[in-house]
Amino acid sequence: MLLTSRDNPELKNIRRLLAAGGASRRERGEFVAEGFKTLQFARRIQTVYAREGLEIPAALRDCRTRFVTPRIFDALTDTEHSQGILAVCRRPAPAAFSPAKKYVFLDKLQDPGNLGAVLRSAAAFGFDGVICNKGCADVFAPKTVRASAGAVFRLDILRGEIGELSGRILAAALDGAPPQKTTGGYVLAIGGEGRGLAAETLAKAAQKITLPFDRTKVESLNAAVAAGILMYLLQS
Repeated sequence: MLLTSRDNPELKNIRRLLAAGGASRRERGEFVAEGFKTLQFARRIQTVYAREGLEIPAALRDCRTRFVTPRIFDALTDTEHSQGILAVCRRPAPAAFSPAKKYVFLDKLQDPGNLGAVLRSAAAFGFDGVICNKGCADVFAPKTVRASAGAVFRLDILRGEIGELSGRILAAALDGAPPQKTTGGYVLAIGGEGRGLAAETLAKAAQKITLPFDRTKVESLNAAVAAGILMYLLQS
């Protein structure tokens, strides 16, 4: 089927799901994933939308598919160099916390690109999931999903506050000890941009860990960069 009108109900739904606020994503239980690299890991696909004339990858050919005229497709999203393919996916059911698993807890991390980068590193370094508290960016926002490069489909995604969690908590802080390989289940807590971890999180931590760096040249590290290095060192 070829969609030729921007007023098509399915295309209106995509625009609502791509909106910054995220209300439609929560209400409908759906989100949008874009690009070939992201969609190769995609799960719970409801419909694939592609620019007219695009060849659908073999892994997606059994999915319900709609083609869209180029002018209308390119106006759907703000991606600078669109690959001409996206999918509407169902949001996963909330995962349950397990103290035997490894998680990254994000304390009001507000930048969607940073959040997506943390998801990508967590999947790469063998973590089981990511926990976001109130005040974090939306895990299923378009920029987050793109930055995760498919990792949003490979991890347990949880919502919760630090006081609700059991198990061992390792807090990233400027006055901690160097990280060492850690086995078993634990939660690596990372603070948001600028403010760091809340006092409640630091008080609950079994250990504070830090990365040594030249503080005469930079005040701090980007949250996503620090999270990725810490995840690697805790696994190595």
